Amino acid sequence: MKVLATLIKKLVLLFNNLVKWVSLLMKNSIKKRSGISIRDNGMPILNKKNLPNTLRNAYWEGLKEEKNGNYEEAKRIYNNILEFDPNQPLANWGLASIHLKENDYKNAEIQISKLIELGFHNNSNYDLLRQLREINKGE
Repeated sequence: MKVLATLIKKLVLLFNNLVKWVSLLMKNSIKKRSGISIRDNGMPILNKKNLPNTLRNAYWEGLKEEKNGNYEEAKRIYNNILEFDPNQPLANWGLASIHLKENDYKNAEIQISKLIELGFHNNSNYDLLRQLREINKGE
């Protein structure tokens, strides 16, 4: 239980840091949705012309669904992003966050490993990965 509590604290810290990073990154580059084609189901139409802005908007839609507890819809959005850009750290982080909330530690470990592969080398990621591996080893 103590390991799980520590894991959740680290997850919250990492998530907050990631949101701050994304907010700073996008502060001056957010564009209005009017320039992006949207499907009837609300998902952006991804194409090479509008891909960078569309991926950002899709990420925010996934985050909104995740915060509302619609994990399946959020996972669908994050996976849609990864189809176009397999190295998209925000989508990987979103999936890791959902997997942790669903106690799916095996898939959370995979996503955190992917973040480290993408260059997000920090002690929190390594600590989280180590703890996930310990939990998965015990299962």
